[in-house]
Amino acid sequence: MHGTISDAFADIDADGDGRLSREELYAAMQRIGVRVSLARIERMLADMDIDQNRAVDYREFMRKTSQVPRPPGAGGPRPGRVRRIAR
Repeated sequence: MHGTISDAFADIDADGDGRLSREELYAAMQRIGVRVSLARIERMLADMDIDQNRAVDYREFMRKTSQVPRPPGAGGPRPGRVRRIAR
C-alpha cells in the first residue's frame, strides 16, 4: 500500500510527538526488514536533523525525503508518494 509522506512520518512517529527519534527510526527500519546498526541510524538522524535537536520533525523529514532521486524509468509510486511502513 502506498501513502503520502505525511502518512509515512505518522507511521514512524510511534509516540505521536511530531518528532522522529533514533529509536523510532530504528524500529521503523526493523519493521520493514532493513537491518541497520544504531550507528547508521545516528548518521541518518544527523543528516536529516537540520536544527540539531537530535530528532527529526516533519519539515526536516519532508525536506530530506523530497530529495531522494528516482532512477530514470523507475516504476513505483508517483513523485511525492512513499511506501507506507507496516505496523
